[in-house]
Amino acid sequence: MAKTKTDNPKASSGSAIWTNTTLQVVIIVIFSFILYGKALKFGFNYLDDSILVIDNYKLNSDYGNIPKAFNQHIFKVEGQADRSHDYYRPLMTFSFMLDAHIAGSPAPYFYHFTNLLLHILTGILLLIFFKKFGIASMPAFILCLFFLIHPALAQAVAWIPGRNDSLLAVFVLAAFIFLLRYLQERRTYLLVLHIFMFVLALFSKENSIMLIPLVFFYLKFIAKDKFNTNFKAPYLWLGIGYLICILPWWLMRQAALDANNATYVSNVIKNIITNAPMISQYIGKTLFPFDLSVLPTIKDTHFIYGILAVALVAAAIYFTPNKRWNYILFGLFWYFIFLFPALVSPFVGLEHRIYVPMFGFLLIMAETKWIKDISPVNLKAAAIPLGFIIVFIFLTNTRLPVFKDRISFYKNGTETSEYGTFAYLTLGKQYEKIEKYDSAIITYQKGLKVDSTLIMFHNNMATDYMKLDMFPEAEREIHKELAMYPNNYTAIQNLGTVYKLTDRMDLAAEQWRKVLKIKPEFTYAYQELAKYYLAKNDTVNYNKCNQAVNKLLGSSTN
Repeated sequence: MAKTKTDNPKASSGSAIWTNTTLQVVIIVIFSFILYGKALKFGFNYLDDSILVIDNYKLNSDYGNIPKAFNQHIFKVEGQADRSHDYYRPLMTFSFMLDAHIAGSPAPYFYHFTNLLLHILTGILLLIFFKKFGIASMPAFILCLFFLIHPALAQAVAWIPGRNDSLLAVFVLAAFIFLLRYLQERRTYLLVLHIFMFVLALFSKENSIMLIPLVFFYLKFIAKDKFNTNFKAPYLWLGIGYLICILPWWLMRQAALDANNATYVSNVIKNIITNAPMISQYIGKTLFPFDLSVLPTIKDTHFIYGILAVALVAAAIYFTPNKRWNYILFGLFWYFIFLFPALVSPFVGLEHRIYVPMFGFLLIMAETKWIKDISPVNLKAAAIPLGFIIVFIFLTNTRLPVFKDRISFYKNGTETSEYGTFAYLTLGKQYEKIEKYDSAIITYQKGLKVDSTLIMFHNNMATDYMKLDMFPEAEREIHKELAMYPNNYTAIQNLGTVYKLTDRMDLAAEQWRKVLKIKPEFTYAYQELAKYYLAKNDTVNYNKCNQAVNKLLGSSTN
């Protein structure tokens, strides 16, 4: 007679280790802190985080500003020029408010701590979701580990604004868990909780709208057979619930973004067409995250990883007997429907955007023999996925320091993105902020080797040379800038400054007058001309310049 599991004490003990949910959660928490704990000591990367945390600390530190989070775009900063109107993230702003109150300052530690907690919570919810979905305990746990330590997702943990995707993940998973419980238990309050989680997801990130077709796909092609019912009631009540929630959210979003729908739709279509090649990058990095960059561009796309990933997944499905195509297609649908919005953004390629799509990939893999065969009594079947996990731990551990500070962050952008000119420009500016002007000049020079026509690079080098009192070099760079962009009033203004600092005042005044022909409201040029005319005892022109300054400054304060 064959031995049962209870006949073998060792097997029974091993089974407890691999199948006990509480133990698995404890491992997830401890393992996450061990791997990502170093990120708690990281600073800011100065890509959005400085705006959202430092510049907006006054907003975040007052709970009375909660309504403002819901009626303005996320990059709105009081007293500063308006920025992008594309992003409506009220709950992300609210999360920064919680951090600001706990920290009592814009110090980065607590913001990083929240990011880590959100990642851990996502891992726990993913484990619960997989088990509710019907995935066996040990495969579910291994798939969760794969997600938690994935190198491409490190950006969602170590880069503070990356929490927009972990927030989305928390609410999407919670919504689906409540839906699955409702389908099993048929209790109305679970359906209400599903809708509530969907609302929270909406106010976290617009991508959550994709949950609606995903839910109906599940009801039509999986739940119908799984629960042996036609489920007409959920279709009706879900449809009504979604509609009631979406309408006010959409109106609030439109008002906050002051959106021009015609322009927005046109830009969306243009971005999708332009960014389509990024799909290959995302697919490749899902399984082979060896070509990572904090600022990837479309031109950096290497199709080989995407092709290899598709081939490997296709092989895993092909060699799986008794395929459940409805489950495989559901995972595929999940992956691409949540990946699609990533193509809408003009700033495409950020790797944390595969955070939620990753769940779909894992659902596909859960349907393959390579994962299904894993069990406490068949640990050999776990060799391949555990091999990936071990490699991923090493890759993530070596990748995390990239997010340590602003210099490390943008240096990675210049080193890993062959065409990433934005990284060169921003790295140069970061060097300037810490007064490393020599390093800034070298960075701009490297950027110009990538693209010799880049605007402002020569001009920025000129300002750095001026800081180093290297005026001939500064003048040379400005002339290079103006040869390509003759109406660059900033460069013309800087040329005037070079002339002023080298006692060529008549030439300086000529440049300031040129600036005002291009940009009549440039106050600084009027101020410099006023000083020039005062030194020349030209009272008439001095008074004209002073009047212009007073008028401009007066209008800016009204």
